[in-house]
Amino acid sequence: MRSLSFPRIGVAAVLAVALTGAPMAMEAASAAPAVTATINVGGYPNGVAVDPGTHNVYVTNIFGTVSVINGTTVTGTISLASNPLAVAVDPSTHTVYIVSPGSGSGNGTLSVINGTTVTATIPVGNYPDGVAVDPGTHTVYVTNYGLGVPGTVSVINGTTVTATIPVSDFPTGVAVDPGTHTVYVGHNGTGMVSVINGTTVTNTIPLSGTATGVAVDPGTHTVYVSTTALDNSGSVSVINGTAVTSTIPVGNFPGGVAVDPGTHLVYVANTEQFLPNGTVSVINGTTVTTTIPVGDLPLGVAVDPGTHLVYVTNSTISGNGTVSVINGNTNPTSKDQCKDGGWMNYPQFKNEGQCVDYVNHHSGG
Repeated sequence: MRSLSFPRIGVAAVLAVALTGAPMAMEAASAAPAVTATINVGGYPNGVAVDPGTHNVYVTNIFGTVSVINGTTVTGTISLASNPLAVAVDPSTHTVYIVSPGSGSGNGTLSVINGTTVTATIPVGNYPDGVAVDPGTHTVYVTNYGLGVPGTVSVINGTTVTATIPVSDFPTGVAVDPGTHTVYVGHNGTGMVSVINGTTVTNTIPLSGTATGVAVDPGTHTVYVSTTALDNSGSVSVINGTAVTSTIPVGNFPGGVAVDPGTHLVYVANTEQFLPNGTVSVINGTTVTTTIPVGDLPLGVAVDPGTHLVYVTNSTISGNGTVSVINGNTNPTSKDQCKDGGWMNYPQFKNEGQCVDYVNHHSGG
């Protein structure tokens, strides 16, 4: 996950949602995802991550706090050093990791939170910008942007930096494929993705623009990278293996990107920096199926895979930060919604039989 420190576009990430596109009789069940709640948080919210076990949502606010959300309610606030940016959660230990570049010094740290208590503060590299966790090994990866010094990735096990990996300039977003343990790092300045196995960069993949957010679909091993071109237009590069297999246009200045592992839908936060409001692009396969208006300057996006609620941080020019909540839970409730092609409204199904089986198992038909 990657966060954003002004003026760079940033990220954080994991997510969910459903789709549109059915006959009129099914419109209620297949309505496009939309914002169902707006939550007030701290000033200039940035990164966001979800603990799928507890359904707690963690939002970093740039002036030194973390808002804890459950459902649509702020249930707590954790104080940190100034300028917390990206955040990630280890789903098995429920440990929260947050990077901070310090008060303009660039001397970066990784804060470790258990419950609502900061239990460790670990020095990392210069101007850390992104963080991700391998849930199988519990290894944490932090991208260090650099700013005047070469970019690196800090590798943390427990509370110890066990390796520092040299990479190309300006590393930003980072994501881990939990099945292969491969790490993908986007580069904001050089427009490429570094592929890391263990502590070695094993490949670099060129992109068509500067990279910001990175996410991996753990089921298909597909990698999604948000990029911005010289004319400020945004796109998502789709990577399979070590090659870009598709480029999908999205909004201007895309930042956070994440994947719903159940539906395989991809969500992209577009800051739309010169427009009144930002948007979230919803991608199914290689097609943007809907664009959802959210608040000003959306930066991070994350999903609760259990509830299919999507959380988007809106930094807002005024600084009065909010989180937009998008309800993406559009599972069918009757077998009639699966018939006559209706199953195609639900991207988690590949055919009518899978849709009917779901209804029989969850709703009794």
